[in-house]
Amino acid sequence: ADGTFKSFTNGKPLKKININHPGELYNFIKDHPMAYGYNNRPHKFIRDEFPNTLDSNHEFHEMFLDIETRSEFGFPKPELAQEEVTMIQLYDNKLKKYIILGRKEFTGVFEQTGVEYLCIPDEKKLLNTFMDILSKLNPTVIKTFNGLLFDFPYLTNRIKILGLDYNRLSPVRDVKFLDEVMTQDGMTGVGVSWEGLYLVDLRENFLKYAYAGLANNGLGNVSNYYGFEGKIDHSEFDSFDGQY
Repeated sequence: ADGTFKSFTNGKPLKKININHPGELYNFIKDHPMAYGYNNRPHKFIRDEFPNTLDSNHEFHEMFLDIETRSEFGFPKPELAQEEVTMIQLYDNKLKKYIILGRKEFTGVFEQTGVEYLCIPDEKKLLNTFMDILSKLNPTVIKTFNGLLFDFPYLTNRIKILGLDYNRLSPVRDVKFLDEVMTQDGMTGVGVSWEGLYLVDLRENFLKYAYAGLANNGLGNVSNYYGFEGKIDHSEFDSFDGQY
């Protein structure tokens, strides 16, 4: 690849392939399952005909997202979203800043700099504050680990159940509910689309591109695979409620 373009998902340098016929495109994709890009022809036309108005090589405005919930009824189910959201953790790559929204006071000291903790005891206010931040910072990409089947649908359904305006999750005020989505390793569940945002599940990217062959593709194992510290041990607690 000549590096003229870069992948959304992992930043790899890419080069453009010119294809002149839909049948040729079909055969190319069939023969090159790892090909990158979007084969939507109107989008391709816009990119080709208006090259000076599009900047595809900058660092994308990314936000990393992780949520925590109660577990009074067992492991939380996104389709039901019965459990309260207790914490939303964000990292913005433009601000180089962590933003944590929590329901309880935090009196400790953060090990890293650039952390803002907001104590918001009321769940509805916490969720509305999250949507305010999302609207204000206006990222292009939101990344999670296992967000396809959990973080994205759980947040959306919880906001809907509480009677809040879930369409605020989308910069164009259009959230779509998907009856079923499937992960790379065959798990299924309800899904959502926040139109105008590129929602990335890092677990899906790992399964699709890493070829690691792990027996368990949980966050702890994936972190260890790349040489990072795994998840925090909370085995002394019976449940996440106990830790909370």
